[in-house]
Amino acid sequence: MKSRESKGSQEVLSAEAMRHLEEAAFAGGRISSREAMERAGQGVAAGILARHPQPGRVLVLCGPGNNGGDGYVVARILHGRGWTVRVAALGRPEAAGPDAAANRHLWEARGGIARLPDPLEDGAADVLVDALFGIGLSRGISGELGAQLEEIAADAAAAGTLRVAVDLPSGLDADSGAALGTVLPADLTVTFHCRKPVHGLRPDLCGEVKVVDIGL
Repeated sequence: MKSRESKGSQEVLSAEAMRHLEEAAFAGGRISSREAMERAGQGVAAGILARHPQPGRVLVLCGPGNNGGDGYVVARILHGRGWTVRVAALGRPEAAGPDAAANRHLWEARGGIARLPDPLEDGAADVLVDALFGIGLSRGISGELGAQLEEIAADAAAAGTLRVAVDLPSGLDADSGAALGTVLPADLTVTFHCRKPVHGLRPDLCGEVKVVDIGL
């Protein structure tokens, strides 16, 4: 599986500018939001397969919004490639937007979904996919979820698990790079259309940054 590097890969856009670009692309009919989500998930899966070409074990953490929708696409693609996939989701299913909900349902036809922050079953993973929060995160991750994510991050680091962030590591502000409570560090961050300020400000937490084209 290959993903094209975005023509806008040398750009840096703020979270607000990126949202405006997406809205204009969807409103103008260049691509639908559902198609963009599929391409985003394909780009993340391609980044994982480039690093880990043989089927392995992956834990995908999905948030309640479109970032989580990208994660369900990743889970579906890797499952189709023979991977052992575990998915854990945050938020109520009915609260997801239509695109994320549709991809959640497609995944549910293939595998189960654990609920965060309920305790997860023990099980090593070769790859951890962080699809919890994207560029819209505005408040810190703390409390029970924060403690759980700290434990997941520590276990991944100790095991040498490949940590992959969808768009940006959860817990970081997309514009300032500030840590908003608990942060899930990444070895590889796959972002869409162009870089965001955080990628240059926090290379220590973003790892390698791969920019993929989603048709905007």
